[in-house]
Amino acid sequence: MSKTKYIKVSVSERNPSQTKEYITNMGVLKFSLALNYFFNIDGWQMKPKYWLQEVPDYEDEILAMLEIVCTELYKTDNSLATEVKSLLTKIKQ
Repeated sequence: MSKTKYIKVSVSERNPSQTKEYITNMGVLKFSLALNYFFNIDGWQMKPKYWLQEVPDYEDEILAMLEIVCTELYKTDNSLATEVKSLLTKIKQ
């Protein structure tokens, strides 16, 4: 099962591409693609500043690849490998 995370998207930048509920700065609102606006549970049009878009979280895969890169770097460039290892330690904290 893949992990997900949320990114903050400004409404002035773009609206969602699907009709469904989204977490916004005004709480959970439904976005209507046909009407091109957000509305609350009572049907009132709302104008949030941002909404949260669900996106895949590749953090585990990236960390695993950095571990592999670090191992390979120790064979050729110890100083760069040390920097990568330091970065990995910081990320895992």
